[in-house]
Amino acid sequence: MASEIDASATDSGNGGTVIVWGNGRTTFHGTIAAAGGANGGDGGFVETSGREIAIAGTVDTGAAHGGTGLWLIDPDRI
Repeated sequence: MASEIDASATDSGNGGTVIVWGNGRTTFHGTIAAAGGANGGDGGFVETSGREIAIAGTVDTGAAHGGTGLWLIDPDRI
């Protein structure tokens, strides 16, 4: 089952911060959003970390009227 995490701004403002982290294997299936607001604001920050990472999902750190955010993928092995 896929999960949804949304730390986006709704009207104006910056997207939030989302961290998905595990000590061993981190498996990410689903959707993470940390987008800037529709009327202004920058995209947020998403981190997926673990000793080993499996990704089968999507991340949105976009911004309609601001700078795009960052998705950090930090594995020992991917």
